[in-house]
Amino acid sequence: MTSSGSYAMYLGVILFAFIVGVFRFSRLQNGAKMIVVLLGCTLLSEYVADLLSVKYRNNMVVYHVYAPLHLFLVAVYFNQSIPSFRRRHVGWYIGAAGFIVALINSMFLQSTSELNSYYLLFAGFVIISMSLYAFYKILENDNTGTWNNPHFWISFILLFFWSITYLNWSVYQMLSKSVLEYMALVGFALPIISAITYFGFGLVFLFYPKTIKVER
Repeated sequence: MTSSGSYAMYLGVILFAFIVGVFRFSRLQNGAKMIVVLLGCTLLSEYVADLLSVKYRNNMVVYHVYAPLHLFLVAVYFNQSIPSFRRRHVGWYIGAAGFIVALINSMFLQSTSELNSYYLLFAGFVIISMSLYAFYKILENDNTGTWNNPHFWISFILLFFWSITYLNWSVYQMLSKSVLEYMALVGFALPIISAITYFGFGLVFLFYPKTIKVER
């Protein structure tokens, strides 16, 4: 499969997951609704990135904006799905801190004309940490069956995506300046990994249960 083919598949899968999420929106809990909003923002960011790529030959500014928005929406999702986060508004604080870190990175470390890889490493670490903590709380408190809990699967999907992405960008930081071919490999692999991720979200929305026990 060519890189353009994998990218087209990636966009198609995001659209599938977003449409399913919109049709199931009224059934979803508030946290899961944030994932639907995230999918919509992802589609919009990819559209704008394509326009800027054609017109200015550089679309990195889009990802300087999208990356903290992605972290914010994921943090709000965990704020709603993890009871201890919800009681202390932890997700909101994490999301707000993410915007501050992104601003500092864009102003002083990596300009908006280059990839914000430092911030991606930061966001990946934060999301992986929240996902692992969500697993711990689900296994500790879930009496309805872990496999039937959509929050288990959403956390698993986020952990899957960000673990691979985190490793990818870590290697990219070390090798991109000396191994130019690696950048092409990232451009080919990440859309496929992302497509698997968003297809997973679509399945979660498609089979989302009518009622879920909410821990207080």
